[in-house]
Amino acid sequence: MYVYNDKMSKWLYSFKIESSMIVDQSSSFYPLIYREFYTINDCIFLFRKKNDLEKMKKFSDSDWERILKFHKDKTGYEWCINDLSVNDFYYKETYNKEEQKIMLSVAMNVLEIWGNKLKELFSDKMFCLYLSITEDPFFLNLRFHTYREETEFIWGEGVDGIDKIEQPIVLRIV
Repeated sequence: MYVYNDKMSKWLYSFKIESSMIVDQSSSFYPLIYREFYTINDCIFLFRKKNDLEKMKKFSDSDWERILKFHKDKTGYEWCINDLSVNDFYYKETYNKEEQKIMLSVAMNVLEIWGNKLKELFSDKMFCLYLSITEDPFFLNLRFHTYREETEFIWGEGVDGIDKIEQPIVLRIV
């Protein structure tokens, strides 16, 4: 299920983005789309670097308590850690409208592929995947967290609360 706030609907409509695009292995976006995931302490994380994974495996119980207290809960921690910028994979200072459209199409592709892969790997869990846009300067951000009934969505107000978010955002629930 996809849920958009009004601002994101306008972006998608203005660019006439109806479906995701295919990205081949030679594309600079390929490493963004095809990622691995792992689980530690009932949290699901996006694999970045092997040494990050090794560090997390060594966290003590008191480390986890401190981390979860700082981030409020596991949902907040996943939200913080599972954050990637599409812009980091398309190296420019500014983007024209056609480049913005390409990046937005790729980002929608990421929501689809990541969501499908997360459900395949962790079929007993639900996930919330987010794509947000900062308009000036143009910036696309991807995040996800495990859906937990006690915390629901990161903004804490159910799906209808998405329209209260200032920036354009899409939520995919799988």
